[in-house]
Amino acid sequence: MKSPIFPIVRQLTVSLAILMPNFLHAAPFQLEEVLVTAQKKTESAQDIPVSITAISENQLDKLKLRSAYEIVASAPNVVFNGTAGQSQLVLSIRGVSMQDYASNQAGPVAVYVDEVFRGSQLYSQGIQLFDLERVEVLRGPQGTLYGRNSTGGAVNFITKRPSFGESTGYLGVGIGNYDGREAEGAYETDLVKDVLAIRGAFTYTERNGFVKNKTPGVDDLGGLDEWAFRVGVSYQPHEDVNAFLSLHKSQTDAPAIATMTEETSPDGIGFTGYTRDGLDFYETSENRGGYVKQDSEGVSLTVDWNFSEAFTMTSITSYDEADTFSAPDDDGSPFNILHDDYAADGHQWTQDLRLVSEFDGLFNFIAGVYYGDDVLNGRTINRFLAQAFGVNNFCLDDPGGLIGCAYENQYKQDRESIAAYVHTTTELTSQLSLTLGLRYTKDTVGMSDYTSLLSDVLTGVSNPAFGGVPIPVFSLENPGEEEENNLSGKVGLEYHFEDDAMAYISYSTGYRVGSWNGLAFFFPEEVTYANPEELEAWEIGFKSQLLEGRLQVNGSVFTYDYTDQQFINFNPDNGAQTIENAPKSSIRGFELEATFLPLENFQIQSGLGYLDGEYDEFVKSGVDLSGNDLITSPELNFNTSIDYDVDVGNLNLALHVDAVYTDDQFYSPENQEAIAQDGYLLVNARAVLESEQYGLSLGLWAKNIGDKEFVVNSFDLSGFGYNFYQLGEARTYGVDLTWRF
Repeated sequence: MKSPIFPIVRQLTVSLAILMPNFLHAAPFQLEEVLVTAQKKTESAQDIPVSITAISENQLDKLKLRSAYEIVASAPNVVFNGTAGQSQLVLSIRGVSMQDYASNQAGPVAVYVDEVFRGSQLYSQGIQLFDLERVEVLRGPQGTLYGRNSTGGAVNFITKRPSFGESTGYLGVGIGNYDGREAEGAYETDLVKDVLAIRGAFTYTERNGFVKNKTPGVDDLGGLDEWAFRVGVSYQPHEDVNAFLSLHKSQTDAPAIATMTEETSPDGIGFTGYTRDGLDFYETSENRGGYVKQDSEGVSLTVDWNFSEAFTMTSITSYDEADTFSAPDDDGSPFNILHDDYAADGHQWTQDLRLVSEFDGLFNFIAGVYYGDDVLNGRTINRFLAQAFGVNNFCLDDPGGLIGCAYENQYKQDRESIAAYVHTTTELTSQLSLTLGLRYTKDTVGMSDYTSLLSDVLTGVSNPAFGGVPIPVFSLENPGEEEENNLSGKVGLEYHFEDDAMAYISYSTGYRVGSWNGLAFFFPEEVTYANPEELEAWEIGFKSQLLEGRLQVNGSVFTYDYTDQQFINFNPDNGAQTIENAPKSSIRGFELEATFLPLENFQIQSGLGYLDGEYDEFVKSGVDLSGNDLITSPELNFNTSIDYDVDVGNLNLALHVDAVYTDDQFYSPENQEAIAQDGYLLVNARAVLESEQYGLSLGLWAKNIGDKEFVVNSFDLSGFGYNFYQLGEARTYGVDLTWRF
């Protein structure tokens, strides 16, 4: 398929070449400087030797981002992997991704909220983009600056802290298609002038599903019903001490995630004769409907103490609790072929303590220690083929089989991490600096109380000979405890030119903790442990500011050696699943980002990413997959946005349009075309009319304007007679009104 990226890039290049001569003269305006804390101190994003995309508060508003997964619209080589639906943040960065959808797994991309690590998928659920100062997306291995190590990268969500001084706030409401309703607001004020301030913020979104369910009385799929609030308190008894206490809670109680199934057997889905004939892409006919419930809450305390002119001590302490339950209809049919329940609950607490130097001389460092512990209880029920072959099937007739049987597993996982890290910067000359970083990590991952029970799907009981109670399939009191020790680090050089430009080269290593299988049902041998992932990365990049600060052009090229990528091996013949490692993979690519301000009220921003990732050594179920493309690794991806502000009388009109193109990608290591996604282009737009005098703004917005049909993940379930797809959002649009006071 011919990619539309190159014509788009060529047209942009021609346009810039035509316009450039008219903008070479000096102008009294320039691009807004974006300050980030990616290196644990406040710096300009243009001054640090890190591949980073920073999304400011203003950009977040223009993009009308609601959920964390939508940040892919602004960062090259970042792809949302809908393994667990849109409510959980699972990202692929530069081809480093995950395939496991169990709640106990910690992804290769570390997620932080106010520098607090959100560990397993259970704790990264429900992150909603409201009242944020910015989002930072870091590409490449992270560890010498962060609480936890990661192979793919890190995403930092920085919330707004209360400021001292004038009381301010805002309140916004909106409506949209699919009976969408939303509200968001915040308010801050001093409790003790210049000493104690508080800020509260909330968000609420409700919307019917965009996948129409043709079965009468059963809910549509892909709807929203979620809310969250956050309270932050800043305490500054004197200029050398600042404490920030944050409390948060979020909840989701919505219809099941948007899915679709398509028959692979001439006998139809579940061999019932049922097919999708007569259904459109965003239509289904399932009998369960299902729903998603998620609840998370937590508290964190950050204390900064400047105990001398040269040192700052920072302590970040957090505690979080979360639980989730989803009950999808995984066969997408009016029959009971595959109805599953996924549940998990747990808690985690973390402590990060670091010392940052602020010497005037040539050498500075960041040194820290980290401790984290999370406990998770998982429970999953798979109900197989109760109405397959067009008849009711009873597991009672054949206990220990598959047809008509329900398998329920339960387990407890305890994961502890202890680490020490140091990151140093030495100025070799006034323009050349050396970076050295080192991290030691000790992880202990234990699995206990792993059981599997068998019962009948249609009756809910077991064979009467066993008293009608579920039959134990297997029970492992202590499957094991694995201890991992890892030493990773970074070495880099950066050179700052005199004309607002810099270049850097770095070598770094990353590490992802090993994983236990949370999806074992049939055999004790399914309770497997996958070894940790490791990644070695070389990167060369540059950052530049041209035309008196009106043009920024950043770029990087990289090469990865990827070892022991973790994946779920699913056997479609008997439903058995194990978690294993792909021994060796390699990834090469580049990114190019540009922001241009030709006029004070006109801005163009674009990003281009290229990936070439493949398995070098990988045998799965006896099949050699060496040479296949990595999953969720589109060769090309491109994003662009245009912003134009114009005065209309006493009002200001802000116009925004953005587009994201994602190339062909595979969702299986086998590179199966039937469950792959062709390249697609999404276009979004927003217009806001604002009155500064009255503090009012009226906005119109639309997402996926072309109503593009696409999937964000898929699975081969041909053993049950079909393929399974998780769908991207259909076209949505609406209007909102905001009052700032």
